[in-house]
Amino acid sequence: MRFIVYGVGAIGGTIAASLALAGRDVLGIARGRMLDAIRANGLLFRTPDGEQRVRFPCHGGPDEIDFRPDDVILLAMKSQDTEAALLALRAAGVTAQAIVCAQNGVANERMALRFFPNVYGMTVMLPADFTVPGEVNCYGGPKRGVFDLGRYSSGADDTAEAIAGHLRAASFAAFVLEDVMRSK
Repeated sequence: MRFIVYGVGAIGGTIAASLALAGRDVLGIARGRMLDAIRANGLLFRTPDGEQRVRFPCHGGPDEIDFRPDDVILLAMKSQDTEAALLALRAAGVTAQAIVCAQNGVANERMALRFFPNVYGMTVMLPADFTVPGEVNCYGGPKRGVFDLGRYSSGADDTAEAIAGHLRAASFAAFVLEDVMRSK
């Protein structure tokens, strides 16, 4: 399972850095100065335990990635950017890969389902920010954040359980719910 974090900002950066530090296969998609900074120096990731420079491949868009069937694509951009991201993923050849809406809005999952069959909702409770490109601050500890995860519009499956397991290994609390949209 490879994780593609689309939108490496405060939330996406914390997820990507944490998964990478846990030894998971991670790619990022970012833009502008954040992309330039991560490509040049990696992501400076600060937590209550200290700071680390985390390196993972980061791309400017889905068209730069050779997608695999085992990819899990975590959407971590602002909701107003979701439709453009979904169109870019479809144009890049994404078809049946898991799409996880790691966003707290309630319209992203429905929008994603218009383009892709395997959509998962995720409620994100993650105290993080960034003010400088290439640097992310996560204030959560001992768990970095809490996620509720499940299939959209309802249900749980082996993929949701596997994703949650990887998130737990990366210092998050992650719970698989039959009705994730209720927690949103």
